[in-house]
Amino acid sequence: MEVQNMDKNVLFDSNNQKSKTSQEIEWGDVKELNGNGVVAMPLQKDMLPFCFQEYVYGEAKKINNANPDYLAMSLVVTVASLIGGTSSIRPKKFDKGWSIRPAVWGIGIGKPSDYKTPLMEKPIDLVSYVQKSRIDIFNFKNVERQKIENEIITKREKGLEEKAKIAFEKGDEEKGLELIDELSMLTKKSYAERNILLTDATPEAVILRLATNPFGILIYRDEISGLFYGMNKQGREQERSLFLEGFNASKTPYTQERIGRDNVKLESVHISILGGIQPKVLEPILHARDNGKADDGFFERFQLAVFPESNNCIYTDIEGDNSDVEKVKSVFLKLAELGEYEPKDYDFSDEAQKIWNDWACEFTTNLNELACDVQSIRGKYPALVAKLALVFHLSEEAARCKSEQFTPSQKVTEYSLQLALKWLEYLITHSNKIVAFARGVNDVSVKSLINNLHKFKGSFTKQELSQKDWKGLLKSEDRNRALQILEKNGYIKQVSKPRKMYLVHPDYC
Repeated sequence: MEVQNMDKNVLFDSNNQKSKTSQEIEWGDVKELNGNGVVAMPLQKDMLPFCFQEYVYGEAKKINNANPDYLAMSLVVTVASLIGGTSSIRPKKFDKGWSIRPAVWGIGIGKPSDYKTPLMEKPIDLVSYVQKSRIDIFNFKNVERQKIENEIITKREKGLEEKAKIAFEKGDEEKGLELIDELSMLTKKSYAERNILLTDATPEAVILRLATNPFGILIYRDEISGLFYGMNKQGREQERSLFLEGFNASKTPYTQERIGRDNVKLESVHISILGGIQPKVLEPILHARDNGKADDGFFERFQLAVFPESNNCIYTDIEGDNSDVEKVKSVFLKLAELGEYEPKDYDFSDEAQKIWNDWACEFTTNLNELACDVQSIRGKYPALVAKLALVFHLSEEAARCKSEQFTPSQKVTEYSLQLALKWLEYLITHSNKIVAFARGVNDVSVKSLINNLHKFKGSFTKQELSQKDWKGLLKSEDRNRALQILEKNGYIKQVSKPRKMYLVHPDYC
């Protein structure tokens, strides 16, 4: 029979031989969860293209001096969705096979009092505005054009069929086959009716919208948690793969085979996503990822994830400068125009190419020195930088355009690339804050358990923990989460002999 000595740091087995103590266990370094240095970089005005600077800061100030980060991030995502598949950037000078279209996923993390929703909805309103005032008009013209052209094709088909029939009746097989060949070359026109914004993100709704939107769509969810939880439900496994494909925004056709229903065939899958989430709702999503239950890189694709520091919003009542809003509207209208022309490829200017080459070489060298899990996240940063550079370039080109037709330069400037690199530095600090949050820096349960570990004198069981009336540890799910985080970060270790329990790191006994 196994017994435990009164000294809880020393365990004995049934043969009365000393087992390992917490001091004798091979302990690694403890990853401190005190949050020191985990501060997200604040947005700077010079990180934005000139055409957006006054708008972002002016509108944020009007909404009780809220963080401009939410508006800036949303603006980048919505602009990227407007550009969509109309434009691609080829970052390398010689290898033009690497072509990237700007599918961008953004998420604003904050409390309800941070005003993230009203800030994110401002660019969404701009997308709705250009949809009605420009895109829908173009759609109507396309529908009418398609109707007339297809009527002409139908008449031609009937004429060719009649002529072929007569030829065969006369025994002129050669003429009949010639007419059939001509008939086979006729195809009905199908012009896409572009409709960018989608708020109902069920798989069926997404597929239907993608079918008529080869240039891509933007999914907006005020509270994006429903998107995460919905894809974890049984029977919706294919939805997750569809979204992951949409992030890649490749030009490869996508086929989804379905039992009992027609297979889905899409010309391309290009999806941008924007939404908000509260920290307490984000916690279980991050924990599921860390535990391997949802570790397919889905959350990591929200590369424009902002988690700004609280700035203690104050009440404001400001009229604002409407001219700044009109400038941004004008930019959106010009960008929407890109969907009316053939897609174009963009390259870096000579100056920008030198900066890219130097940065990419250094980045790749440093990437090889990182842990595998970090590599999987940061390995996607070069594509992100290229996307952002293209978004900023086309925004500035749209702002400068004075002609009726928008014909942007196909050379992405040094200025746009430098902005993108500033954004990368900014986003990495927010990513670090999210990682720290996932590790428990801001978790009341985790803090409570760390502060009370010394009271166990070296070891404890789950039952003993449940008997404590400690803040944040009253519910079993909170206790389990705290135990999981502390074990992962080296504070405690679970052992099964002489009985199932946790040993405490000597530094916390």
